[in-house]
Amino acid sequence: MLKISIIYKIKKNIWGGGNSFLKNLKDNFIKKKLYTNELSNADIILFNGHQDLFCVLFNKLRFPKKVFIHRFDGPMQDARLIGSNLDKFLYYYNEIIADGTIFQSEFSRKKNIFYGYKSKNYNTVIHNFVSSKIFNTKDKKINNKRIRICCSSFSTNKNKGLVDLKTLDKKIDFSRIELFHIGKITYRLNNIKLIPPKDHLEYSNILKTSQYFLTLSHFECCSNSVLEAIGTGNRIIYRENSGISEIAGTDSIEFKDLKNLIGIINNLKKNKENYINKTDTETLNKKGVEDYINFFNKIIKNKKKFNYYKIIFFLKLILLYYKFKIINFIKKIKS
Repeated sequence: MLKISIIYKIKKNIWGGGNSFLKNLKDNFIKKKLYTNELSNADIILFNGHQDLFCVLFNKLRFPKKVFIHRFDGPMQDARLIGSNLDKFLYYYNEIIADGTIFQSEFSRKKNIFYGYKSKNYNTVIHNFVSSKIFNTKDKKINNKRIRICCSSFSTNKNKGLVDLKTLDKKIDFSRIELFHIGKITYRLNNIKLIPPKDHLEYSNILKTSQYFLTLSHFECCSNSVLEAIGTGNRIIYRENSGISEIAGTDSIEFKDLKNLIGIINNLKKNKENYINKTDTETLNKKGVEDYINFFNKIIKNKKKFNYYKIIFFLKLILLYYKFKIINFIKKIKS
């Protein structure tokens, strides 16, 4: 039987989309009795983005015959606005370590290829998916007084677009609209209700009280928060030029800029039938897990022999990594 292990320190509390997704994926593998905590017993070792770099490098040298699959996102120069160095590093890293690559959206795959990704390993696109046990429409309650919109972010990254909340706080018709934000924020607002980060169950219950979910992010590969909002019956409002268009559904609303968004929100009409997004997250969850397993089996059948001469490149990779760290440290000092 196929055995899978994940190199990633999963946190129990809410800690960003990657953590939530990998926790759900691991739980599904455990349920199917495919997961092992022992890397030595695994056929497949899944690693994520740029996390746990040295652990991945060490275990690739330790287990060169095992299949290493890279869950890829970005490009980082769009997602984190930190330049192209990290992307170049990750493309090099991917080419050396990965036997297969999973992109989270076609949007992300095309963007990475545009910026220089050209690894010869097998790759595919599998959208993220969420736990239907937590994110569902059971006991969903709609406020009949005002249209209720939720937005959330557990990062203060500028690219998340949270600064736009300041303008929305002044321009939205709050006699008709109730807008609240869950997560981290560094400034006070007068009309938008701020809710501190919650655990997954509490977060789901809050999402069940809204009709719309607003994401202000300028770039998203395949947003877990959007999928969680869809799972709890929300219609999605999102910024154009993003991987969200692949998952948001036909009932979603796309906006071009802040002025356009203000107009959209202020013209939202109350649905007499209390709109609930009917997307079947349980089916999407099952399909997503099967897509991962099928890709794993495909790579096992087509794995290429590891070239030990690549150890030289590992050393160059480590030097490149530290060069990147030093450059960014200098940039922080100057700013």
